[in-house]
Amino acid sequence: MSQFSVDHYSVVIKAFPLSKIEERIKYKKYGLAEANNYLRAEQYELPAPACYAYFEHHSLGLVKCNGVILEDLCDYITLDDLVQESPEQRLPILNKAIPVMAQLFKAGVNHIDMSPHNLMESSDGGRVVLIDWQYCSFVAAKNVKQLVYQAAQFLRYTDLSEGDSDWSAWLRALYEACPLSIEWELFSENVARVQSMKRASIKDRLSLTLDLCG
Repeated sequence: MSQFSVDHYSVVIKAFPLSKIEERIKYKKYGLAEANNYLRAEQYELPAPACYAYFEHHSLGLVKCNGVILEDLCDYITLDDLVQESPEQRLPILNKAIPVMAQLFKAGVNHIDMSPHNLMESSDGGRVVLIDWQYCSFVAAKNVKQLVYQAAQFLRYTDLSEGDSDWSAWLRALYEACPLSIEWELFSENVARVQSMKRASIKDRLSLTLDLCG
């Protein structure tokens, strides 16, 4: 384990049992992909749990299971749970996601599953981290289209919708936190359009054309 010390009184072991031959051959898509993504997140100083180790279990010359050993966020709570506990504070709680999303935008990170369920705040309120990095990818920095997707996906997991004052306030705050090359109206129109669609696959996202030029 890298960064190991007696201070790590508890850790999270996230394992990927690879039961199929195809999965064992393509084992790099699972625990190893997540470990590499955590390492890249650390290089970019992004708000992710610390990854202490990557492990593999071999059988008959193939990887039968792999995974990562992560920082235990035992005293953290998801933004979604915070909203459920204090619905009157919905907007300030959801706004805690904005600095994280702005960092991802500036670094060029497509997290795939951006939602209030995957953003966790420490008990003292001093840190918000993004979990579940297995399927994320690193793309061109400051990609406006990517930010539209991530904003729309985040909003799908809330009860905010176009026409709601909190929807506009949250999205406007995100827009102002990121150096965008398009006008506010275009940005909000595209987010509303993507949010209204059924959850798109990666292939559908790549083929979707957004009006970012006006």
